[in-house]
Amino acid sequence: MKCKRCTTSEGCLVSRNETFCGECFSRFVLLKFRKQMMMDEYCQQVFKVLYADKHRTAVEADEQNKRSVVLVPLSLGSSSLAMLDLLNQTLSEQRAAHNRTGFQVKVVLCGFSADMDELKRLAESLQTERLAMNSDCIKLYLLDLDRSFSTCEIHKLLLANDNHGSRKIATRENATLSSILDQFSRRSSRDDMLWFARQHLIKKFASQHQVKVIMWGHSVTRLADEVMSLVIKGRGAQIAATLDSTGMDVEYGALFKNLYPLRDVLLSEIDAYCSLSKLQRYIYNYSLQGSLFIKSQDEAAQANRAVPMAKNMTINELTRQYFDAVEKDYSNVISTIVRTASKLDYPISNGTEVIYCSICNNRVYVDPSKWLKSITVNNCHPPASDEDMSMLQMWESSSKGKETLARNQARSNIWSTAAEAPLCYGCVVTLNETKDRELNWPSREHDVSQVLAEFTLTDEE
Repeated sequence: MKCKRCTTSEGCLVSRNETFCGECFSRFVLLKFRKQMMMDEYCQQVFKVLYADKHRTAVEADEQNKRSVVLVPLSLGSSSLAMLDLLNQTLSEQRAAHNRTGFQVKVVLCGFSADMDELKRLAESLQTERLAMNSDCIKLYLLDLDRSFSTCEIHKLLLANDNHGSRKIATRENATLSSILDQFSRRSSRDDMLWFARQHLIKKFASQHQVKVIMWGHSVTRLADEVMSLVIKGRGAQIAATLDSTGMDVEYGALFKNLYPLRDVLLSEIDAYCSLSKLQRYIYNYSLQGSLFIKSQDEAAQANRAVPMAKNMTINELTRQYFDAVEKDYSNVISTIVRTASKLDYPISNGTEVIYCSICNNRVYVDPSKWLKSITVNNCHPPASDEDMSMLQMWESSSKGKETLARNQARSNIWSTAAEAPLCYGCVVTLNETKDRELNWPSREHDVSQVLAEFTLTDEE
């Protein structure tokens, strides 16, 4: 079967009911990527090569090209790796056409201490083998997630037992991100907290390094998954901010934009691109899908892939499983979800003061504690008989009762001196599942530059 684009080469895969050869398909993905890169005037000024004109001199144009810095959060999954490869192609084409480039790229690779050696090996291979031609304008940084939180101020967040109010106190306890995540019993909550921590560090790095655009490697499948997951978790108010690619990120000083250049590309298409571009050897902790290829080379692997039990899956994994099932035949379902969600506006706040959640750093529009208090019974039923009173006194005199009463009294004493710690509804629900409704969580105000600098990969290493 011939490729429908060039009509000369043999087709190797089918996507969106169209047959592609490898070269035409790679071009198809590249064009969708470029379209999002140049979506508005701001992005055009960041990505294109600037020359002297009536607005700037040649020296000013060169300086602006150097100051056009974009940040790529790299997970070494298929999406972020494909995006970095497409960016590298763009830089190479600019260098060939203009003998210069229009922007600089900073790449941040986050991982836990146990994964650092393998991540560094893959990053060094990627830098020397795939990015060597543009090594002067692509710099890679490794960030140890555990070490990044070991030096910052830690707050203990407390959730009230009776009215769902929240407070925070400073604590001298040392914490790594791994120990913070261990406070949660459910994988879904741990994944949420890991994403909030990773996102905060990336955006903090962007605000400290004059970054103009953060390029997130989310496919349209991942974005649809994220939209549905936010609704399920009670975080629907965050959808508008999550998908906003036009406004500046006000939570971090309105210094940069968040861009999703692969938002028109399906995850299966990104996986196919990685296979065609021979990026498999750089992928970490992810298996490529081969569902689009006419002669799939990994049919056996796909057939033997273990399907986890639903009760062991996170909310994101459950929604991803659904979208994986419908992506091939009903891809319009996925794009419709993202397109509809992109039309949502920011919620209207009840007050004039701008308040941010102490955990996820998203804006709080309505105080969830007041709403929860209005729909729940918050007080225990009092003893109704002498027998009830006798049983209560027996419990109070028991070791378990004394321990509980002492803990509640200590918590009450702390509560009276603790500071306000606003939480969004989703984080109230998450904090409610922790032991004693307490959570050690890092302060937003800390500098990640020192930790990043220690792991910067340079040409000499």
